[in-house]
Amino acid sequence: MDFDSSFADVLARLHAGDEAAAAEIFSRYSQRLIAVASAKLGGAMRRKVDAEDLAQSAMKSFFRAEAEGGLCLDSWSDLWALLTTITLRKCGHQVRQFFRAKSSNSLQLGCAGQRFCEKICI
Repeated sequence: MDFDSSFADVLARLHAGDEAAAAEIFSRYSQRLIAVASAKLGGAMRRKVDAEDLAQSAMKSFFRAEAEGGLCLDSWSDLWALLTTITLRKCGHQVRQFFRAKSSNSLQLGCAGQRFCEKICI
């Protein structure tokens, strides 16, 4: 995998359906997105929500949106910003969904858990 590939080249190959281009993007960003999700979730929610699942879901959302067209990305940093935003929003959505589905879990986390939910939900 050539991490020096130009962004335009990788994006063109991705548009053409090249799985190697998708793999390059995944390899370049997956671990960093897991770290972002893990940091955003914090200790208590990390035990309830898997950061790796959130990162993979963010990548899936990106690949789906890219396949549909309409994304305007000019650089690797634009892609990183988009993937980070998607990941952070998915973190907030998962936390809200967790507390909605299991309202008794707020008792498990206590007041600090409820403040955390308010803080993380974007």
